[in-house]
Amino acid sequence: MKEKRFKRTIDDHADEERPAELKISGKRRALDLNEGLTQTLPAGDGRLIPHVLAKTDGLSLEDWITSARRAFDQMVQAHGGVLFRGFDMTQARFKTVVQSISDELLDYSFGSTPRSLVEAQVYTSTEYPCDQEIPLHNEMSYAARWPTRIWFYCDMPSNIGGATPIADSRRVYRSLPEEIRASFEEKGVLYVRRYDGLLDLSWQDSFRTTDPAVVEAECIRQGASFEWLGKDTLVTTLVRPATLVLERSEQRVWFNQANLFHTSALPLSVQAAIQSGFKESELPRAAYFGDGSAIAPDMVEYINKTYETCAYDVKWRRGDVLMLDNQRLAHGRRPFEGERRVLVAMAS
Repeated sequence: MKEKRFKRTIDDHADEERPAELKISGKRRALDLNEGLTQTLPAGDGRLIPHVLAKTDGLSLEDWITSARRAFDQMVQAHGGVLFRGFDMTQARFKTVVQSISDELLDYSFGSTPRSLVEAQVYTSTEYPCDQEIPLHNEMSYAARWPTRIWFYCDMPSNIGGATPIADSRRVYRSLPEEIRASFEEKGVLYVRRYDGLLDLSWQDSFRTTDPAVVEAECIRQGASFEWLGKDTLVTTLVRPATLVLERSEQRVWFNQANLFHTSALPLSVQAAIQSGFKESELPRAAYFGDGSAIAPDMVEYINKTYETCAYDVKWRRGDVLMLDNQRLAHGRRPFEGERRVLVAMAS
């Protein structure tokens, strides 16, 4: 029987639960943090979803975050993320807000998707064609170093589509069959990447440098093996665990990007190129079990379906700021029509 696609959104529940006042008091400055602030949460169904804070008047996001750091951390701990809505945010203020609550912002070096640099440590979201869906994943879970928190700012929502689905990585892990979990946990995931700029990113784009020495230093830092095939082509290999145990709760989460790196997940244009004569060794990326054995396509399909079963769509509004615990919540992108501009910052 064909599995029914399950998709829900925060906006779907806008009228199901009456917003309640947020009971928080600030200590750092004389500011009434209750004024003009409502707490809205969709009707509960056991999902770990972002906590939603919607402003009505009289309060800036900078003031709230500065004065309510403890409350913010509690929200993240309880819900895995926070969606700030109605705070009249701008691109110019986005980085300031993120820096006010993040220990260190990260560069997107060793990245796997095309992005444009907006300003230092602030990037566009993945620039894949708008008709392509980006499967759910935890950011840079293929690497030995990844952001613990990822921030999004919606500068321009699309008219049609373009939602960001999120999923509880703990629930994804629990929902997968034991045989899939066992295979991945026993063997890990081998990520193979070829950077030549033909079918995907060049090494200059991925590592954001033109200096091979900087590239090699980053590979060593990530624990990746590397090989230069002439000055324009680099191949890296890296074996990583497929799951992660969260420090505070000691719960296990599904934490890998086998579903994105696998050949079956490559864009249709790349798959067409493969069929036209490219060798497997010439693919821009590939995922295998850690021992080098193949991951069956139907296994990847099942993983993606499990993500979808656990998925919950966030429909963007202009000015939204969304912060996700990158280890607990996976994210993706729905196809869209028209203009869409979402910025990203990553924090350690």
